[in-house]
Amino acid sequence: MHSKKNRIYQHGISIVELLVGVAVGLFILGGALTLFSDYIINNRQLLLETRVNQDMRAAADLIARDLRRAGYWQQSSSGSYLTMLSPYAAVNTTSTAPYSITYSYSQGTENNTLDDTERFGFRLNSGVLQYQQGNANWQDITDGNTLTINSFTITPVQKCIGLQQYCSGGSSSTCAACIAAADANGCPTTTCATCPFIKVRSYNIALQGTATANASVVRNIQETVRVRNEEILGSCP
Repeated sequence: MHSKKNRIYQHGISIVELLVGVAVGLFILGGALTLFSDYIINNRQLLLETRVNQDMRAAADLIARDLRRAGYWQQSSSGSYLTMLSPYAAVNTTSTAPYSITYSYSQGTENNTLDDTERFGFRLNSGVLQYQQGNANWQDITDGNTLTINSFTITPVQKCIGLQQYCSGGSSSTCAACIAAADANGCPTTTCATCPFIKVRSYNIALQGTATANASVVRNIQETVRVRNEEILGSCP
C-alpha cells in the first residue's frame, strides 16, 4: 500500500515549469554568446590596431634610417675645402600631393659622378608607400591588402650658416649682400648663390594609415629625421 501511494504522488514537471526553465537557459546562453561575440570583435579590433601600428612604425623607421644617409659622399673632404660641390647633396621634396622625397648617397665607388643605382626615395602611390632603389625602380614597402596609407607629408626644416669668413674674400661687398638678402632660414637666394653657406637639414615626416578591413582603425605617426650630411651651397667669391 505504501509503494502504491508513493507512485500516486510522483509527478513530472509541468509544461509551465519546462518553459520557464528553457527561457532562463536561453537567457543565460544568449548573454554568454553576446559576451563571447564582444570578445571576438574586440580582439579582432585590437589585432588590427596592433598590425596597423607595427606596419606604420616599420615604414617610418625605414624612412628615418635611409633618409639620414642622404648626401653621403666618400670624397666629402673636397667639399669641406669648398673646392668641389658634392653631387649627392640635393634632397628633393614635392610640395603638392602625392608627396615624395628623393635623394642620393654614395655606395662605395670612389668617384665624383652620381650613378643611377645611387638614387633613393619614398613616395605614396595609390595608398601604398613605395621605396626607390635605383633610377625609376620603386618597390612597395606597405601591403595594400592590410593597410592603406591615406597621407604622406614631408615638411623641410632647414637652416643655413654663412661660411664667408673662411674665404679669402669673405669680407667683400658681394658676400655682405648675400647675407642681407638671405631668406628667413639664413639660406642664400638664387642671386646670392655664389657665396658659401652650409645648410643644416631636417625633415618632419607624417604618415596616416587605415586598416583595409576596418576603416575605423586609423593611426598617425610622426617622425623627425636629421640628415647627417650637410649641404654646401655656393663658393668663395
